[in-house]
Formats: sequence, structure tokens, C-alpha cells
Amino acid sequence: MEKHRVMIVLSLLMHATWVLADSKRKVNREKKTPSFFIENNRGVKINLVNGKRVEFQNNTVDGESYRYYSFGKHYKDIEYVLVGEAYYEGAGFILVNLKNGNQYRIDNEPILSPNKTHLVTTSMDLEAEYFPNAIEIWRILKEGLQLEWSLEPKDWGPSKAFWKDNKTIILKKLSVENKVLASLQIVYRDNKWIFLDPSHKN
Repeated sequence: MEKHRVMIVLSLLMHATWVLADSKRKVNREKKTPSFFIENNRGVKINLVNGKRVEFQNNTVDGESYRYYSFGKHYKDIEYVLVGEAYYEGAGFILVNLKNGNQYRIDNEPILSPNKTHLVTTSMDLEAEYFPNAIEIWRILKEGLQLEWSLEPKDWGPSKAFWKDNKTIILKKLSVENKVLASLQIVYRDNKWIFLDPSHKN
């Protein structure tokens, strides 16, 4: 039981460290929110290109219904904005299409491919289950996003990923103690995404 509690604490600390590091990078990168994004203690309002508006209202009452929304990042090249969504326990993200208002719940801050046709997200949580433990690849279409590939590992977690090129994603395979178990690749080949794990033996 004590070992189980320690593992949960380690998982929470790893995710908190990751979120804190991302927050610091976000502050340095985005010192001002764009003019179309209105944020206050009541929630956020997003003015779309088509003249309409998307709104998210905060609920700061403790409990499962708690929600607090904030600015994440403006993806100018693809006309999306990332909204942070904090829960009473855990957090999530919503990508909003600035042209039509379509919304997509994602696990973490997405990384855009060099040719701006895909997004990849990774999120690690092996014990506490406050966050997903998953990898997702989204295709950017004219009217919105399409989930093209996903993986939810059970006994390891994914590190933050990056694009080596338009058809290759690089990341690490991590243990619950945050130790690197292997270097992973996800490659687009023969019209599909292929997961390559050198540590996995058939």
C-alpha cells in the first residue's frame, strides 16, 4: 500500500513538473493574449473570424463541476486557439477553430508538424488517473480536425514528442519513475502511421 501511494505521488509530481515547465514556456512565448481572446474571472470569450463568438464560463465551486478556463496558445498558421480547462482534479485542453468555432478536446498542448498538416499530443499519467496516458495524432482538414491515430499504453508513459520531419515523430518511452526505457518513433508509411518500439520483442 505504501509503495502504491509513493507511485501515485511520483506520477502527480512528474505531471505537475511538466505542466509547470510548459506554463513557464507559455508565459515567455505569449506575454499578451490576442485581441480576439477575452479572459476574465467569469471565463473566456473568443471572437471568431465569421463574426460569431465562442464562450466558456468558469465554475469555481469546489467539486466535480469545477471548471476554470484560460488562454493557452494561438496557432496562427492554422487559425486555431488553445484553451486551458482546469478541473477540481486534473486539467484538459480545448482547440477552437477560429473560422467556424468547432471545438476539439485534446490531452495536452499540441505540436504542429513542419508542413502544418498534423498535430501530435502526448500525456503521461500511469497511477493517479487524473490525466490521460496517451499519444494522439490529429489531421488538419479544411473544416476541422480528425483523429488519425492514437495509442493508450498501460505500463509505460510517453514523453513530450517532436517532429523530426513531416512523416516522423520522435519521443521517449518512460517508466512510472520517469526513467527512459527506449527511444520511440511513429512514422507515416504506406498511408498509415506505424509505431516503432525497439524495446518490444515479438
